[in-house]
Amino acid sequence: MKKLLVLISVLLMLCACGAEPEEIERELGGEPERGIIESGILQDYVGDDHEYTETEIFPEDKIPVGEKKAYDAVYYNKAFGIRIGENSPVKIPVDIIGDEYCELFANGSRDPKSAEFYDVTTWGGSNGHSEIDIRYENMPEFRGKALSEKEYAETALDEFAKRIEDAKFQHYDDFLSLTVLEKEIDTVKIDGENLYCLKYHVALEELDLKLYFGIALRRTDDWMTNIIVTYNYSPGMEYAAKCITFDN
Repeated sequence: MKKLLVLISVLLMLCACGAEPEEIERELGGEPERGIIESGILQDYVGDDHEYTETEIFPEDKIPVGEKKAYDAVYYNKAFGIRIGENSPVKIPVDIIGDEYCELFANGSRDPKSAEFYDVTTWGGSNGHSEIDIRYENMPEFRGKALSEKEYAETALDEFAKRIEDAKFQHYDDFLSLTVLEKEIDTVKIDGENLYCLKYHVALEELDLKLYFGIALRRTDDWMTNIIVTYNYSPGMEYAAKCITFDN
């Protein structure tokens, strides 16, 4: 009898581990807008000799993302309740860059009034991830209706694979082609939440290089947040997840 109870407990644990993410009703924390740099070190370049000044950023400064470049920074978007870099168990050299970044997954818009917009790019390769991008999508405007996180994952898996292969990866002055080798719908735990995660194994054939994209999905009202992580080896998504927290 005791062995039977142990077996049942093990089976229940296995079922729980394999459970699908729970659909959570989340409300926007305000009007959708670009996030801010809450803290970090601001770099302002002066002159033509690549000289720059460094200034500490404080929360009351509320520097909008895209206006300045910062490192060791904390990113925050109140509407979607997401932070990157605060109280992280791994120290990340986060850089938050401006609008010159060439995105793979969106149309380049930085306007929160559009159907999809990019907000931030961070990078810091010393702790298992190379880059985190945040994309927000107004599903009724972009897709004609709001989808659940599961429906979105099933819809977007092939769509984003095509975006990857249609894009060109800039390497110095050259633009290289990308090939998706594998794709799957997986899950990742971020700040205690089990989220759907689209995973892609990608080849840069001209460089004989392989890399990964992980896209964690989190719905807030009718918006879907895409947390896009680019990394060079498979634990990278889990490392990046340690740098992210939610407040709604």
